Amino acid sequence: MGADICIQKDVTNMDLAQDIKRDRRIRSRKQPQERTVFTTISCIVKEYRLGEDFLQIMEPSRDMIDGDMVRTLRQKTKKQLDLPPYCMLPEAQYRLTQAIIRRWDGPYLRFAHSPEEILLSRLLCDASPSLSAEDLMRCDFEALLLCEYARRELAKLESQRPGSQGGSYPGHAEAADSSVAAFPNGGTRERIEQLRAFVADIENKEPTRHDTSS
Repeated sequence: MGADICIQKDVTNMDLAQDIKRDRRIRSRKQPQERTVFTTISCIVKEYRLGEDFLQIMEPSRDMIDGDMVRTLRQKTKKQLDLPPYCMLPEAQYRLTQAIIRRWDGPYLRFAHSPEEILLSRLLCDASPSLSAEDLMRCDFEALLLCEYARRELAKLESQRPGSQGGSYPGHAEAADSSVAAFPNGGTRERIEQLRAFVADIENKEPTRHDTSS
């Protein structure tokens, strides 16, 4: 009798352990793999075969967004980047990944999908520090940065319209000034319409299929 009770308890404990393991497997399949900065940067280093010379150009500069980009407001599609749970690297690429993270471990870095987005991550964070993870996953960093510049230029131009109660808009005024100069003789209204359309397009942009992990 006592032996039967012990056997029953052992069987019950085994069933409970199996149920716990099964529940954990189900939860792990339902939950997307967390995007870590090391996995992201190591995948970029491996995919683009970056070398030590990449560290020499890691200085954020507004010159990366030139006047033509601001005037034409081109939309750049976010590149696809496969993010496995782990990324195995040779020693040299591992050291480079660590060096990149040590230099620029900002909040936007783990959402980069290309070397260009690594370079723009700090500049974008300085210009627009409150972007959501969804924004960073669905839009290229260059497009988001141009969108921020477009908002500032739009506010400046609208504040200068006759009857406006606003004053000059602080920050990156040179972007607005260069655009106004490029649209003389009544071209400001067309520029305002262009800016509004660009901002709305970026804000309403649908995420691409690969932009699903967070």
